[in-house]
Amino acid sequence: MRKYLSLFKNEWMKLSHRALLVVGILALLAVPPLVAISLRSSVMYTESSGSISQTPDQAALQKLAQSHLDQLAEQQSWYDPAAEDVYTQLEYQTNKLAQEALQNLMNNHLDLAARPYIQDLLDQQARLQAAAALLANSQAQGFTESDQLTLLNEMGGSQAAAEQTLARLGQVLADGRFEAYRDYLLETSDTVVSGADYQTALAEAWAMVPTEDQQAAWLYDSSAYVNLRGLTEQYAAAEVSMARGYDLLNGTEQPLRSQERQTFQDLLLELRYELKNPASSVTALAQAAGNSDNVAKQLSLIILCVGILIAAGSFVSQEMETGSIKSLIISPTRRYKIYLAKLGSLLLIALLLAAFSWLVRLLSLRIVFGSLSGLTQVIGHNGSLHVWNYWQYAALDAVLGYLTLAVIVFFALAISTVTRRTAVAVGLTLGGYFGLMVTESVLANYGWKEAFRFLPLMNLDFSTRLLSSASRLMTLKQFASTPQLNISVGFSALYVLILAGLLLWIGLDSFCRRDI
Repeated sequence: MRKYLSLFKNEWMKLSHRALLVVGILALLAVPPLVAISLRSSVMYTESSGSISQTPDQAALQKLAQSHLDQLAEQQSWYDPAAEDVYTQLEYQTNKLAQEALQNLMNNHLDLAARPYIQDLLDQQARLQAAAALLANSQAQGFTESDQLTLLNEMGGSQAAAEQTLARLGQVLADGRFEAYRDYLLETSDTVVSGADYQTALAEAWAMVPTEDQQAAWLYDSSAYVNLRGLTEQYAAAEVSMARGYDLLNGTEQPLRSQERQTFQDLLLELRYELKNPASSVTALAQAAGNSDNVAKQLSLIILCVGILIAAGSFVSQEMETGSIKSLIISPTRRYKIYLAKLGSLLLIALLLAAFSWLVRLLSLRIVFGSLSGLTQVIGHNGSLHVWNYWQYAALDAVLGYLTLAVIVFFALAISTVTRRTAVAVGLTLGGYFGLMVTESVLANYGWKEAFRFLPLMNLDFSTRLLSSASRLMTLKQFASTPQLNISVGFSALYVLILAGLLLWIGLDSFCRRDI
């Protein structure tokens, strides 16, 4: 045991003094703060955890309205006013009318001009006016019947429908209050789901959002406006899907199975919490902080994996020169102890670097974004709602992510022992990873779904499967190139243990049998 500990100490000292480790630590130190600062710069206002946004001053209002005006001017430059195409003409005239209306509102009611929903109404109004003007002048423009039909569709089917909508928009703009816009939104919601039950569910979702000071505050936050509107529509679609028994949220209209019903129930729990506590999820600050941590985590994981792969890949090739294998000449030492000492030192290095990366990420968030008390991770699971403190969630996420890193260490060591070349070991490890991704895509195209449960990548990502909210799981299911199988966590844990044991045996067998 004493000799093994001595070997472990030697391997630890050799690994911990490599220049690669120093470079890796510097990279892990630099990535999270840079990502956090870059994303924080996109948030205009300092926000507290108790409300969505503080009310901006006149200068901030001017900046908000002017940014949208600049955006419209940039979009207008994309279109040629002399173009004969009806779509180009429509976009050009829409942008022109929207700029004029917004500029007029900025000159008279800056407070209204800065509000995102007012800008949305102005854009809708300008599009209807542009379509009506182009249709009235269609003969002079030389538009075909197909072009005229396109303009009619933009107007809602007829001149009367366009006039009715314009009158309704005028009423909402004249009112100026958010409540008037919310009523208009409920009347004209354009989604894949329709029906009175959907409108009722949408009204129920809006009713969950705190009215009074919080509602008035987030009117100036365009990010919160977009995200909150998305949450209400998502909630309404999920609730109607449960009532009708079909997946209307993703537009598939497939009958809901028992497990999918449970996912929808968990999703509704999450959405209810986020609607009642919008400051924790929909604000620009919360979104930027969450995105910052996700990006920094992915970049840090890439740095860790590459560093571990290179260190593990050089495992055997360096033994030929100055490795622990030479201790066999001086004193009798079993080969497996040398292999386990190297494996243990690599796993410890990976663990310390993963913990270091986690700490740097959270400190960066704390320094750049301020208090993390308002940032929470909401997870619905089997009918129960779990609200995680961001520190706790990030710690558990780091532990589960380390399991994936540990399997990569086992694989890289085994390949390094078999090939005895650093470049070959690193190349085969990366090739194996990307090769498995290609294999998954091929199997998906041919419909061999059951084979997926035996592929490593489908069983390694414990963090996504255990710590993902129902909304994220549904997003992954909607956009993933491979089907989401119902693989139990127990099966994946057993699979990973068997895989690690097999890789350990391959490495030990090759190292103990071959002459290094």
